[in-house]
Amino acid sequence: MDGETASSTGTDAPDTNADRGYPRLWAVAVAIVLTVAALALSTVLTLVTAGLLMVTLDLSLEEVFATSSTVVFATLLIATQLGFLLTGLAYTWARSFSVPIAVPDGRDLLYAVGGALVALVAAGALLYVADLLGVTPEAVLDEEVALNEEVLIVLAVLSILIVAPAEEYLFRGVVQGRLRTVMGPVGAIVGASLVFGGMHAFNYVGLQSVVVGVLLISSVSLVFGYIYEQTDNLTVPVVAHAVYNVILAAGTYVAL
Repeated sequence: MDGETASSTGTDAPDTNADRGYPRLWAVAVAIVLTVAALALSTVLTLVTAGLLMVTLDLSLEEVFATSSTVVFATLLIATQLGFLLTGLAYTWARSFSVPIAVPDGRDLLYAVGGALVALVAAGALLYVADLLGVTPEAVLDEEVALNEEVLIVLAVLSILIVAPAEEYLFRGVVQGRLRTVMGPVGAIVGASLVFGGMHAFNYVGLQSVVVGVLLISSVSLVFGYIYEQTDNLTVPVVAHAVYNVILAAGTYVAL
């Protein structure tokens, strides 16, 4: 089996050379480099997009990032997610790495919906515990934007169209798939989830918020990673991730 090609996610055995240690370290290094590269490309695309918005809307750079405009928020979010998607696609093309994507059947949909619900329960439980301990994470996103009804609708739509597909392709399809070749399913799920959670560290303010936020997102990511391994179909965690985000956005919208 080609060490760079993802095949049956639920049954693949770890690489026979993994017991020497170095392939595992190399796979982890690749996962980290891919994440850093994705963040770097996302930053570049976001800044380029912000520059275009400055010219188009006659705003300063600070005003572009501070505005509560739904159009600006959506445009910047798309630019950010394109960085993740393009990084994943570049790796699969350069390394001839296969990511299994198929139309979900009934079993797949059960895993997707069930995974979204389990992730929501897990996130709610962890947030409840964090609140009891007085360590509720503080997000970077301005409250005026986060609680904007139009922004919530756009976020829900974009979660389906690009956020879930882009993030799952890179972190589940590529990172988890790459780690699986030398670590097996369990190691791959844990490793990819930690990397995915770590990538969201920039979403929070302060060390305490970063730690709690990363643990929260990593825990949710474990669920998506598990259902990916069980179904060998990237569409399943994409749907679960999208449903998870849409329900969160809808809940906030209703609360408003």
